[in-house]
Amino acid sequence: GGYLTTFRGGTVFWSSSTGAKALRGSILARYVAHGGPKVLGYPTTDDVKAVGGAKAELQGGAIYWSAATGAHVVRGEILARWRQLGAETGRLGYPTGDDTAVSGGSRSAFRGGTIWWSPTTGVRVVESPAAEAYADLGGPTSYLGFPTRDTRAVAGGRRTDFQGGYLLVAADGEVSAHRN
Repeated sequence: GGYLTTFRGGTVFWSSSTGAKALRGSILARYVAHGGPKVLGYPTTDDVKAVGGAKAELQGGAIYWSAATGAHVVRGEILARWRQLGAETGRLGYPTGDDTAVSGGSRSAFRGGTIWWSPTTGVRVVESPAAEAYADLGGPTSYLGFPTRDTRAVAGGRRTDFQGGYLLVAADGEVSAHRN
């Protein structure tokens, strides 16, 4: 469906629908490691500067890079929700891992939390430190299941609701888990 030409400083990818786009460095390495055009489609932009890093748009998602987090793939509804929250300049910041399939859905980790998706619950944001506590409990395979509501402010702290309970982060940062 397209062509590529490798140069000392990067690779130019071409398809009839995207034209020629150049990827370099860590963004190029992540693109190739994640399956390149077969998995992510062709680049729709060159890699470009972003606030505090760089990014490249792809037919099947995007790759964001910062010196602190490295380059990571974000796709689908998780990418759309993260962008609604301000993407790399929002409260979640840069991704810290690639989007990952989990039993029943997917997730993407960011500096300030994790975005989860399942066909039953949709896209939900679990902010830190609840995100770390949720992971420690086993994430969606725990009694909590998938998040059903984004983390939000409540009297005395912040709360995240799940299929089987909720996590409450007190004002002092202590996290407590509660079953429904």
